[in-house]
Amino acid sequence: MLTNVVTLVVQVVLLVAVGYAFGLRAPAAGLPAGLALIVVLGTSMAALSYAIALTMDEQLFAPAMSTAVIPLALLSGSFLPMSMAPGWLDALSYVSPFRYAVEALRELFAGHYLTGTVLAGVVVTALFAVAGLAVGTRVFNRQAA
Repeated sequence: MLTNVVTLVVQVVLLVAVGYAFGLRAPAAGLPAGLALIVVLGTSMAALSYAIALTMDEQLFAPAMSTAVIPLALLSGSFLPMSMAPGWLDALSYVSPFRYAVEALRELFAGHYLTGTVLAGVVVTALFAVAGLAVGTRVFNRQAA
């Protein structure tokens, strides 16, 4: 999982650098806070991905992950704000932990650190990480036994 997290950090740093080239002006304190949130989220996703990969046919892994990840990414509001979506879709997006993380990242990059949105993003991401790491550890221990 450490390899996945290092890869994620490199990708995030590159994306932020490109963002700065295109006009992103996030405050200095928001960048490490956002990176920390992304690392926690990425670690939990890596753990869940490995757990899923260990329990299913390897030929089905990629299609299954695409089927799950693409709707979650679209529901996160990372591409378009969910406020532009129909009401039912906006309401459904609150099920995705990614929405909370994306909204918290937007707040952190805007220089707002002690807001309810950031708190919700941190809490949801932390709970998702605890659940993801617990599932990942349990599956790995079963497979290794």
